Amino acid sequence: MTDIITFSPVLAVDANGLPVAAATAEFFESGTTTPITVYADAGESSAHPSPLVADGNGFFPAVFKSGSAVKVVVKTPLGATLYTFDPAVKVAASGSAASAVSFDPTAGVPQDNVQDAIEQIETSIAAKANTASPTLAGTPTAPTAALGTNTTQLATTAFVNAQVIDEDSFTTDSAMRPPSQQSTKAYVDAQVAAVVEWTEVAPVATTSGTAFDVISIPAGVTDIEVYLSKVSLSGSDYYLVQLGDSGGFVTTGYVSRSNVGDVAGLSSVTTGHAIYAANAATLTTVKMRLHHFGGNFWLSEHQGVASTIANSFIAGAGYGTLSGELTQLRLTRSGSNIFDAGSFKVRYR
Repeated sequence: MTDIITFSPVLAVDANGLPVAAATAEFFESGTTTPITVYADAGESSAHPSPLVADGNGFFPAVFKSGSAVKVVVKTPLGATLYTFDPAVKVAASGSAASAVSFDPTAGVPQDNVQDAIEQIETSIAAKANTASPTLAGTPTAPTAALGTNTTQLATTAFVNAQVIDEDSFTTDSAMRPPSQQSTKAYVDAQVAAVVEWTEVAPVATTSGTAFDVISIPAGVTDIEVYLSKVSLSGSDYYLVQLGDSGGFVTTGYVSRSNVGDVAGLSSVTTGHAIYAANAATLTTVKMRLHHFGGNFWLSEHQGVASTIANSFIAGAGYGTLSGELTQLRLTRSGSNIFDAGSFKVRYR
């Protein structure tokens, strides 16, 4: 870069603009009375005397000083102040090279000239990650998004921890928070635990007798299943399933019917939930389902087969109301016949 050559000397003048022979110049830190040393060369190897004295024509020699701002006080030989420059104008001693242009350093750029500052900034920029496909190192951090955020914003580990590990419990059906393995397991475990298993009463042989009772059915039962396996009677009576509460078995007030195909059937039976039996030679195999329908009201449905009838499919339904909560159940018959074959079983939940 081309330098400007200047050869105008520094001249001390009085109020009338006339040169002041043997004038003096004193140099201080800007804004203070703290003296500083100035130099006769750009390398600052040869210090000027203090004060610096002008020649007989009032001219001062060249003065060099790097670094911070400088205050200059020019006086007469007798010590009267002619003028003060604070701060005095400073220009580069070797043209306009960036390394010769000085300024006050900062925390981020501690250098005090343009060239070194540029190099420091380039080094700092090179250490930064690119905005496109950056490669990060160490432990990079980012702002944590609000819970439920669903954008292209980065997800921090804190966001993931709050979003997934502290997830909802399935029952809220949140569209924003996926369940974790722990909550999935907790939900499934709860659903499995809520399923009421069947309690089975041991099968009873129906090879003799007139009635078979299942007592002490626990409170809260809502479903009962009664199974007849190849059961028969000594005559043509039909089977009755009667329900009971703490007051005993209820033997009236039912509405029930049962049919065997389109051959024969029972209708409007009021003494229990009826199952058609045909005759003494018939072996009846039936499943009856009893369901609690609220209050003390119970519905029944059944289906099965009769061994001696061509259209042997047995089906029927009924209902009845107890005075209190169901506690017992009885299998009996409509008349005076005796059970002489098979077995029956009950289960409930």
